Parts: sequence; C-alpha cells; structure tokens
Amino acid sequence: MRLDRETWTQLLRGASLYGCGGGGSYNEARRTVRRLSRGKAVRLVSPKAKSAAGLALTVYPVGALSTRPPRKEAEAALRRSLDLYRTLFARGRSLAGLMPGEIGPGAVASCAAACAMLGVPMLDTDVVGGRSVPEITNELFSVYRRPKTPIVCGSHRGNHLVLRDVADCDLEERCRSFYQTEGKNIWVLGYATPVARLAEFLPIGTVSACVELGKRMWQKSFDPFTPVFEGTISKVSLAARGGFDRGTCRIRGRAGSATIHIKNENMVLQVGRRAFCTVPDLITVYSKQRRRGLASTELAPGEDVLVLCAKAHKRWRTARAVRFFNPRQQGLDFDVQRLAPRRDLPGGGVIPPPSAV
Repeated sequence: MRLDRETWTQLLRGASLYGCGGGGSYNEARRTVRRLSRGKAVRLVSPKAKSAAGLALTVYPVGALSTRPPRKEAEAALRRSLDLYRTLFARGRSLAGLMPGEIGPGAVASCAAACAMLGVPMLDTDVVGGRSVPEITNELFSVYRRPKTPIVCGSHRGNHLVLRDVADCDLEERCRSFYQTEGKNIWVLGYATPVARLAEFLPIGTVSACVELGKRMWQKSFDPFTPVFEGTISKVSLAARGGFDRGTCRIRGRAGSATIHIKNENMVLQVGRRAFCTVPDLITVYSKQRRRGLASTELAPGEDVLVLCAKAHKRWRTARAVRFFNPRQQGLDFDVQRLAPRRDLPGGGVIPPPSAV
C-alpha cells in the first residue's frame, strides 16, 4: 500500500483512537506527513510479503508529549542514531523495513519519516501490539521474551547510549535515566528481529487497521471501539512527573461523572465509584469538535467528548500478558477490569449509537 495524502489522513485519524491518549502528537504527525508528501513516498507492506532473511527494526521516541524538542533537533538526532545503529549492528544484513514502536499518530509518522530517510518500507505491525503504552516493558516483545538489545538511544544534543545484552528489568531504568539527563527526549532504535518471525508473537495488520478505522470514522462509526460515556470535560489535572504525564480527567454527562486515570495513556476509566474498563483494554477520548481522538495533553475543560473503549488484541488478553501491563503495575490502585458487554453500559443506555454522534 502506498501511503498517499488521503490514506495518511485516514491512518492518523484511526491512530488517534488506537493511541489511547498517547502515541505522539496528532498535529506534529500531520506536519511530518506534509513534509513526507513533498519527498519520497512511503510504502506500507505486510511482514509476510518480505524476504525471510531480512531484519525488522523499530524506532520510536521516548518522552512526555509536553516536553518534545524542536522538530529540527529531533530529526537530526534520529538520523545520527540510525547511522550509528547500522554501523555497529547491521553486519551486512538487509533491512526489510521499520515497524512503529507503538500505534499512535506521532509514533507511526515518526516511523514513516525514518523509512523515508532510509528508503525502506514501513511494516504493517508494531512492537507494542495494537496500541500505545507508557513503558518500554509494556509490549509484546517483553511478554514473549523476545530480545530487544542491542539498542541505540540518541538525544537531540547529539549524545548516544548503546545497550548490549541488558535485562528487561534494567532497560526501562537505563533509557529513562538517559532521557532525564539528555533534556527529556530521546530516540530508541533496536528490537532487530528476522521478519519471518514477527507473526509468531505480534499481531499483523495493526497499521492498516488504523486506515480502515479512519475510513469508518467519516461515517461516524468507531468499530471496534464502543461509545461508553458521553459528556463534557469538567476538570483536568495533569503534570509531567518522572518522565510521564500523570493525572486525571473528569467528565460530566447525563449518566453522572466519569474519571480517566492517566499515565501518558489512559489507564483506567472509572464511572462513578467503580472501574468500568482498565488496561490492557483500550480507552480513548474522542472530541466531537475535532472529530478525532485526543492526546492526554490536549484534554481541556469545556470540550464535548465521547469515551470509547475496545478490547485489546487477543495476545494482550492472556494472564501472562496482563502481568506485564495492568493498573497496579502502573502505580494505580485498581484491579484489571475487562471491557463490559454493551448491555452493561453506564447510564442505562443513554449513550447514542455511533450513527447519531
């Protein structure tokens, strides 16, 4: 699939929902795509269509959305980091393509920018598994014990951290320490995997799923997401702490009030006093005015919104996967709560169907 301007519009809109409040800035992603549209075309290909001998690599930014560096510095840092990784670790092996570190507007656009620089396709999968997450260990590479190192972390100051054979339990701390030291933003490159083995543990088609969802959104349909709460944002308490955007968003509606607990992404949807849905299932806030999902840093009082939820990919709904990503692991005092059936929506069915939004 060639990612032309129309396809990119659909992709970013769909990714704004799958990003669950994270996954990078939608507006910055649009600016990245506009630059790409004036340069080399980016192709989206299935890993199954690539040579089994080629390597898949990921590239993604680490940092709170509220502290992103200027675009020119970020692009220069990415190019230096890519060059260093290829020099140290490629060893003559071909690069089949790059896969986004997670699903979200900024993450997918950043991956596409790197693809354009190298002249390689973007692979139709992602490291996390169909959503965005706050921590390096909250992804399916960790769940299935797949190697992530060697990793190159590069900052916009021009410094690099090279990690070889680092245990997963130390990887997050080392990357975050480098992130704190280097001015709050870094690029991470690594997770080299033979492309033929990706389907063993990653869902294939997560990027193209955003394109299809973006098409449906023009018809005011959000499938596979379900509207579960409608209202107006009344209060947002969000601050950057320890490298994450943390806080809550309160929404008032006809069904009462709802609170979303945030750690970069939306972690818990609480309706009244009970948790209605938690990670690893997907929780996203859709703006009626902007007609797309909102990043956590875009939440503001007075905005009319729908809260949408969707089941995570089946690989995330296993007991082992939940141990790697759950509210308590994120520092929140909630147990895992699976997405309720449609008949159990809060408010006794006051949520309008998608066609009426």
